Amino acid sequence: MRIPPSLRRETVVVTPRKGSGAYGPIWGDPVTYAPPYKGVYVQPGNREAVDSSGKVAVANATAFFDGPVPINTGDLCEWNDGRYKVIDAQPKRPHGRTMHVEVLLQSTEEAVPE
Repeated sequence: MRIPPSLRRETVVVTPRKGSGAYGPIWGDPVTYAPPYKGVYVQPGNREAVDSSGKVAVANATAFFDGPVPINTGDLCEWNDGRYKVIDAQPKRPHGRTMHVEVLLQSTEEAVPE
């Protein structure tokens, strides 16, 4: 099921994590997903999830991105004046084609260096 454009009203900025270096994480260029064409549906609320290391984590919001998007665990997202870390990103493929990506977000204070 595709997320209707009428629900995708939020703007989310995603900064991809490219890897780790000697001085910490290496970040890519930020990508903005904004209405009317690339808006995001964000559902605030706490929910338990298992992160990539196998630990139970609490997601503070769930973001639904339309179509296939390159979002991975460890990326940083900015939404509604808050910063979030991606703890899980699952593409939803009901008929073999990615319809949307469900992303679990956890509040963080981690900053991306300028």
